[in-house]
Amino acid sequence: MKFRHNANAGTLAAMLTLKYTVMIKRLTIRIINIVVLTIVLVPATSRGQSNPLDTLSKGKFILHKFQQPIGKETYSIISYGDSLKLKSDFKFNDRGQDVPLQTTLITNRTGIPSYFVTKGKTSRHSDVDSEVRVVNSDYVSIRVGTETNQVKITKQYFIINGYSPVAIQMQLIKYWKEKGKPDLITTYPTGSVKIKFSGYDTVNNDNSKEILERYFVAGLIWGNEIIWTDQTGKLVALFTNDAEGDKFEAIDESYIKLLPSFISMAANYGMANFQLQKKVDNPVIALSNGNIVDVNSGNVIRNGIILIKDGIIQKVGQQGKIKIPKNALTIDVSGKTILPGLWDMHAHFQQVEWGPAYLAAGVTTVRDCGNEFDFINSVKNAIDNNKGVGPRIIKAGIVDGDSPYALGIIRANTPDEARTVVKRYKEAGYEQIKLYSSVKPEMIKIIAEEAHKLGLSVTGHVPRNVTLTEAVKSGQNQINHFTYIYRAMLSKGQEKVVITDSTAQSILQLLKDNNIVVDPTLGIYEWIGRSLDQPLDTFEPGVNHITENLKVIFRSMGLPKDEAEKSKHRFESAKEIVLAIHRKGIPIVAGTDMMIPGYSLYREIELYNQAGLTPLEAIQTATIVPARVMKKDLELGTIDEGKKADLIILEGNPLENISNIRKVTTVIKDGKIYDPKELRTMIDFKP
Repeated sequence: MKFRHNANAGTLAAMLTLKYTVMIKRLTIRIINIVVLTIVLVPATSRGQSNPLDTLSKGKFILHKFQQPIGKETYSIISYGDSLKLKSDFKFNDRGQDVPLQTTLITNRTGIPSYFVTKGKTSRHSDVDSEVRVVNSDYVSIRVGTETNQVKITKQYFIINGYSPVAIQMQLIKYWKEKGKPDLITTYPTGSVKIKFSGYDTVNNDNSKEILERYFVAGLIWGNEIIWTDQTGKLVALFTNDAEGDKFEAIDESYIKLLPSFISMAANYGMANFQLQKKVDNPVIALSNGNIVDVNSGNVIRNGIILIKDGIIQKVGQQGKIKIPKNALTIDVSGKTILPGLWDMHAHFQQVEWGPAYLAAGVTTVRDCGNEFDFINSVKNAIDNNKGVGPRIIKAGIVDGDSPYALGIIRANTPDEARTVVKRYKEAGYEQIKLYSSVKPEMIKIIAEEAHKLGLSVTGHVPRNVTLTEAVKSGQNQINHFTYIYRAMLSKGQEKVVITDSTAQSILQLLKDNNIVVDPTLGIYEWIGRSLDQPLDTFEPGVNHITENLKVIFRSMGLPKDEAEKSKHRFESAKEIVLAIHRKGIPIVAGTDMMIPGYSLYREIELYNQAGLTPLEAIQTATIVPARVMKKDLELGTIDEGKKADLIILEGNPLENISNIRKVTTVIKDGKIYDPKELRTMIDFKP
């Protein structure tokens, strides 16, 4: 078509322009409508945003360490297309150090995991950065740090990385139920778990009675966790240990008032969970042909006899001079050595599994140097009433002052609080007060005076802003950890203690003049001062008998090689201090401060021998000396007539080689016979 006039052509062009403009506008509006519709229909989570309508549940747990609230975990579970996405923000502060952890778990609607990522810290000393992705029905991809690998997937699996975060454990219980309560669940990145329904508990929460479900979970930490959920599966309370082995509790914020009750129940149920094989219940026992060590003198009765009746030693003497009753259970211990039961004077009974672990090592008495009030009281009650397995417990009640570094919930910041705390411990059967690091200087004397008035002694740390001399002059009777003595002995400008210096000598005299008892805990400092490239079993073979959960904790303890080399003089000073203290006549008691329960006491005794004590003197620090210090030497500490039958039977003679102290074959406590192999099997230790 041709146009005759330019005006007509311009008009047509204008009309076409208007037409296309309208079409473009309509198309734009349509596109905008599609986009808006897409935004409405696509789950908010896939756009990286949260839509409140997609949130299926959310909650908050208050996190505790030694019953002290130290942080919280908030979580939400949101609809994510055909899946569910759990996001957790977990964070606490432990003695001045933040421990944050961010975690995401994606599952299908029936709880089967497909993706998991966690990054942050699980304790002051452990960092985590892990990611797990289900590739297909056959394989799962696992990244831990910078290392990635694929493993064949199992039929029953879940993705979880240790005790935290708490919300993941809630989903684990739900998964276990959904899948028919399988006996074993493989966990990625590593390990496996066993879950056991343990029963129901009725609690009264704000005048409303609720029935809760109780579970044991094994495999995430060493030993059993205890979990309570409500009838819908929502987690109410979790009792576990954190990644450095400390007691740890998480409780839904709406149940926070019930924490002390849960702690007591956890202790009682945990102790009752141990079932020993039935033993012959014989009131009369005769140990025949053993080599009986008098730990006072070092004398040995060769081929001797020990007669025990109703848990008390009746006779000790030479073969042929003691008549064995016909009704006695006679045990031939030919060639074996018999010692009194051992004492660990710096225990922290962190979980019920420590009971069998201690006994398996021949530790028949422990001094618990600070614990949760309700937990340790319940544990001791259970053991004393034959409802649990473990050593006899002497309780030292911990007290601290307010500060960012405080531990526990029992504080004394005023004179009235100090006196009240001491009285409370006395009334609950405690025999000592333990000072922790944030007790104010002016409180030490008040605590000590009240304790002494009530017949209690005072042990513990030398608190911050207090010198060793000031603590002793204020009434502190015992010192935990050699480090406080080390610092006090250093002259100006020194890094290594010189025992012959006037400063060091004056401290020794101070300790002697004030009848101070020292609990050096050398073993823990050997461990944390080691070079990280030094294999653990080169100094502590007990590590080969413990679970992988514990090995993970201990592998991280140490220093880079250069730092370890620079600081090794401190540990050499520690040995010199121990020897000097011993030669001065200052009592030394063997204690471990946690570490590997049982095994670490062996190491402590070995280190005293390395420091220069004879094997007999080293053994005395874990037998007669603590019995005297705690005023129990009339009933414990030696193998004598009239004393309680706490004994250990050994292959080999530790007086000839101190490491033979590790060769315990039989343990007797209160006249009851225990097999170390059975005890260790109970707690998943290798015999």
